[in-house]
Amino acid sequence: MGKWETVRLGDVCTLLNGRAYKQDELLREGKTPVLRVGNFFSNRDWYYSNLELDENKYCEHGDLLYAWSASFGPRIWDGSKAIYHYHIWKILLSERVQKQYMYYLLERITGAIKEGGRGITMIHATKSGMEQREIPLPPLSVQQKIADVLNRANILIEKRKAQMEKLDLLVKSRFVEMFGDPVTNPMGWETVELGKLTDVGSSKRIFANEYVDSGVPFFRTKEVVELSRGEEIETPLYISQERYDAIANEFGHPERGDLLISAVGTIGVIWVVDNDNPFYFKDGNLILVKKSEKIKSVIFKTILERLIKSLINDLSAGSAYSALTIVKLKQVQFPLPPLSLQTQFAAFVERVEAQKAQLKQGLELMELEYKSLMQKCFNGELY
Repeated sequence: MGKWETVRLGDVCTLLNGRAYKQDELLREGKTPVLRVGNFFSNRDWYYSNLELDENKYCEHGDLLYAWSASFGPRIWDGSKAIYHYHIWKILLSERVQKQYMYYLLERITGAIKEGGRGITMIHATKSGMEQREIPLPPLSVQQKIADVLNRANILIEKRKAQMEKLDLLVKSRFVEMFGDPVTNPMGWETVELGKLTDVGSSKRIFANEYVDSGVPFFRTKEVVELSRGEEIETPLYISQERYDAIANEFGHPERGDLLISAVGTIGVIWVVDNDNPFYFKDGNLILVKKSEKIKSVIFKTILERLIKSLINDLSAGSAYSALTIVKLKQVQFPLPPLSLQTQFAAFVERVEAQKAQLKQGLELMELEYKSLMQKCFNGELY
């Protein structure tokens, strides 16, 4: 099958940095979308630019990219032409490397970097460190076979994820069918200001020098986004038990069923607290909405997401920057559906969540098998 080599990644790839932007340079509308790390893994909250840049600052459909700061990993870009941000590399490959092979190799490297970075406040891959990293380089024909094997396994995983996403869409469809658009309130239900329906507020200030190696978890926007997706938190922060005990009786002590909402950066992401483990959260960046006896949590979250989206669209009109404030959130007019209808919808969601749990269990097994297969591929055990 030919000889395998060990080479430095920088010998067969060129890593190009994107452009660093100031916040006031990012436009709500413009000629070219700006691909930031947040957009790298989702399609939320795009910004634009009218700048004319060197061609190396643009990525095109099919380019191999790598996000290297905080949330990071490889992606073969499947969107239209965009300006990629400084925290993303565009990777140019030599003729010795097959693109899909390098994509999967970078995926494996990413896993190793994350494992090595657990417990660190923020992990990132340095350009020089990545270029110096030694990688296995089999002949192109073997690279293609490895890419084909991993592609087939990855397709099965993506199909399982698509099944879970279809269930999420089913829930959203049923919600619209039963409740309509909360912003327009077509059912004519009674509305009440959110601040009169329940308590809305934030936490006490925690400074960076108060972080400790272990203790009570401390969540920022990043962690709330991960938790809202059902993901494991990669790099948790902590405050001491003593500090937490000193502020636990203040407003900001979250309980199961409360809603924690991102207010800055990625705005309007909501996590319904789903456990009884104590934690604290960053003031200003996150807003806590306490649960209410008048509204079930699953409906509370869905309605509030739509109301916040409408609010933020109004606040950010013509501006590149916006933030959700406690004052504005308290003033939101919240419709109150009949409790019988809420109960019916909650029961439907519970049945769907049971199906998702089964799919998730199967997905976790598939991902373990995928990781084992990847290890065999890059260790030369298959070819």
